[in-house]
Amino acid sequence: MQAQPVAGLIQHTPSAPLMRLNGTPVLRPSGSTASHESPDAVLASNPANVQAWFQKGMLFKQQKNAPQALHCFNQALHLAPEHEPTLIECGNLLFELEQFEFSLAHHEFALQLNPACVAALHSKSLILSRLGRYEEALLSANQLVCYAPTLAPALLCRGSILHVLGRHHEALASYQQIPLDDQQNALFYLNLANLYLDMLDIDMASDCYRQALALEPNNPTLHWNLALFQLLTGDYAQGWAMYESGKHAPHLPRGRRAVCVQPMWTGEQSLQGKRILLYAEQGLGDTIQFIRYAKLVAALGAQVIIEAQASLIPLLRSLGPDYLLIAAGTAYQDYDYHCSLMSLPYVFKTELGNLPQHTPYLFAAPDKVSRLQMTSQNRLRVGLVWSGSTTHQKDRYRSIPLAQLAPLLALDASFHSLQKEVRDTDQAALSGLPQLTQHQAELEDFSDTAALIARMDLIISVDTSVAHLAGAMHKPVWILLPDPPDFRWLLAREDSPWYPSARLFRAHDHDWTSVITDVKQALAEVIAEKA
Repeated sequence: MQAQPVAGLIQHTPSAPLMRLNGTPVLRPSGSTASHESPDAVLASNPANVQAWFQKGMLFKQQKNAPQALHCFNQALHLAPEHEPTLIECGNLLFELEQFEFSLAHHEFALQLNPACVAALHSKSLILSRLGRYEEALLSANQLVCYAPTLAPALLCRGSILHVLGRHHEALASYQQIPLDDQQNALFYLNLANLYLDMLDIDMASDCYRQALALEPNNPTLHWNLALFQLLTGDYAQGWAMYESGKHAPHLPRGRRAVCVQPMWTGEQSLQGKRILLYAEQGLGDTIQFIRYAKLVAALGAQVIIEAQASLIPLLRSLGPDYLLIAAGTAYQDYDYHCSLMSLPYVFKTELGNLPQHTPYLFAAPDKVSRLQMTSQNRLRVGLVWSGSTTHQKDRYRSIPLAQLAPLLALDASFHSLQKEVRDTDQAALSGLPQLTQHQAELEDFSDTAALIARMDLIISVDTSVAHLAGAMHKPVWILLPDPPDFRWLLAREDSPWYPSARLFRAHDHDWTSVITDVKQALAEVIAEKA
């Protein structure tokens, strides 16, 4: 999982009140007014009082006691299955617990009873978005705006869904319909900033990020989004420091954070003779990119313990014998300090001028390389990767349908798939491209992928872990990127300061056609040079 902004429909969960970072109540379900008498007192004399069960559930919900809140909501719904406030709040709590289908069922039932329920329409839009059902979410959001055409959360919700769908100008129009008084809101400026960034209007994006932060200077979600923007634009001095805020933002956008009794290493404590745990917190590509810092930590006199994804452990043995490798999830505790791999650039005060560029730092196992039999010895061997994980938040922008790469395979080269998994949607194209050699059966872990990379002359990949691995091995790699890309690839550059062997090709407006044309021309030149 690579780092992503968390604005719009990802940033907040449906609740009543909804959608305001500054706490202004909006979209409260009807019938949810509180009684002055305590719910327990009411229930003592009338155990069948629906409103009291609802209010008691709300108290538990506010106290973050989900089991008790659900129990109370279920009692209310048992007594009155059509009680709208309970349906809404129970659905919202299920959303927070990531029980999305159950949450959706509650809101859909509320809408069967009352198709004009604005709170249910809003929550339904958010849930469908979280499930990746964006077209359905947009239909729901459009209904929401029909019933509440000037309500800021409704317009913001619709705009954020249009943004995800790549309909940027429509998203901007939806945001601009928000009444001026409601625009003085951190969430509004944050969503607008992320939209301007995707439209490559860097100045407007910068202005909106800072306006959001001015309204809520201590909000970690805003710090996180601004950090990604700063890193993308090359401001590493500020960006890495602010990147640390991702540990505290809702939904943990930075990924896993180790819970340790030992202190975090901040760079200030001496590591001479100490044991330090460096752990992977995000995706495979992140681990491959930032594992380079392990050498710098070891040079400070520490014994370095690396906790990483199990599929990477065989590959990471190529770092050398001085590192203790632990698979994630083993709960290893014998160390003095810990630090996330993603915090090391901050600890080492990394800027563009001093980042550790030494490559290769990962290597293929010679015995695995020798076992790979290759034909077409006199032709350029090209490894292809066209799609990444479907769970990636922006997979729809970074992955390419295999059929679009067909023009490359018409060239006189030996093409090899480095995909461990091929999507069902690509199977038909694959059957029509017999010149693309498959190696799925040979790829059990990343040490196998490294061996296959070692046998290639060139890797052409979308932004995935394989692209990182090729760069870490100092293999020529052409990386096909959406624009704007993930923060590590910066803006406009055709090279990468992280991987000297990389060449970057950027797709503007998510149009891969022109990129593939450029790659085909560049590849034809390389083939001609080899001939």
